[in-house]
Amino acid sequence: MITGQELQEQGIITGNIDEGNIAQHGIDLNVTRIQRMLEVGFIPKVGKTRLVKYADVEKSKDSESGVELWHLEPGAYNVDFEQGCKIPNDKMLLLRQRSSLLRNGTILHSSVFDAGFETEHIGSVI
Repeated sequence: MITGQELQEQGIITGNIDEGNIAQHGIDLNVTRIQRMLEVGFIPKVGKTRLVKYADVEKSKDSESGVELWHLEPGAYNVDFEQGCKIPNDKMLLLRQRSSLLRNGTILHSSVFDAGFETEHIGSVI
C-alpha cells in the first residue's frame, strides 16, 4: 500500500491537492459534480453499449450551517472528482470510501483503475 504522501509525490493522484487532502493511507478527493442515474444502461451481446442517462444534482445550502451540500435521495449516482490520476505501469488504483461516508449510508463502488490508465478527473459511482 502507498501512503497519501507517496501518491502525491509519485504523481499518481494529479490535480489540485491541498495539504488537507493528504491522509495517512490515501488522498481525500474533492467532489465537483454529482449526477443521479435516471435509467439503466446495458451492454448487449451484439451491438453498441447503451449508456446510462443522468441528471445533475444541484447543491443547496444547509439551513443550520449555511454550507453548500448535495442532498441525495436513495439511489445510484455518478460522482466526478476534481483530481485525476496517472497510474504507473506496475500499479493499479482502487477508490475506497472514508468510514464517515459509510456511516452516513453512502457506499462508493470502484472498479479497478488499470496500470497505465490516465485521466484528468476521476469518476466513480455511489
